[in-house]
Amino acid sequence: KLPTITLIASPDDAITPVLYAKTSGMFERAGLDVEITKGSGGAAVTAAVVGGSYNIGHAGLLALLTAHIHHVPVVIIAPGAYFQPQNPYAGLLVSTTGGITTAKDLNGKIVSSATLGDLSTVAIMSWMEANGGDPKSLKFVEIPMGAAGAAIEANRVYAASVPEPFLDAALQTGKVKMLGTAYAAIASHY
Repeated sequence: KLPTITLIASPDDAITPVLYAKTSGMFERAGLDVEITKGSGGAAVTAAVVGGSYNIGHAGLLALLTAHIHHVPVVIIAPGAYFQPQNPYAGLLVSTTGGITTAKDLNGKIVSSATLGDLSTVAIMSWMEANGGDPKSLKFVEIPMGAAGAAIEANRVYAASVPEPFLDAALQTGKVKMLGTAYAAIASHY
């Protein structure tokens, strides 16, 4: 019998590579039986691992940095993603019919992120500032990244930074377009 590892992952994009590893047999080939639970966000995932409820967590970078700053004993064992601007894994989406063409057009608008205060939130605010918008004027709401494209189409939000595989699926509808690459405003690669 393979050793069992309990793993909790943040919702949507963060859980996708973990589920792929499970369904493709990667964990089993590595000699592990991995039980996966979907968490509610990076902070909750980090707390669940630190508290001993799970062996491993797949959380966003901001949750891990926050834990480190507060001297919570967390260790990164592997990256979940590597951002490179020439091959972005996420795009800042807006409606094709909403008239949003610049960062200034988003001033005062409602935008979404999977978890308030996550890396996507920081990325959108950084992109706004770098492109002449007012990031402090944005109003953020939580919407799962897999549902963000539909929320833009339904005019519930004006924009969202959406990662793969949800990015391609949303763009294929023809109802949303990519306004920019918000994550590139944070750094050239990380």
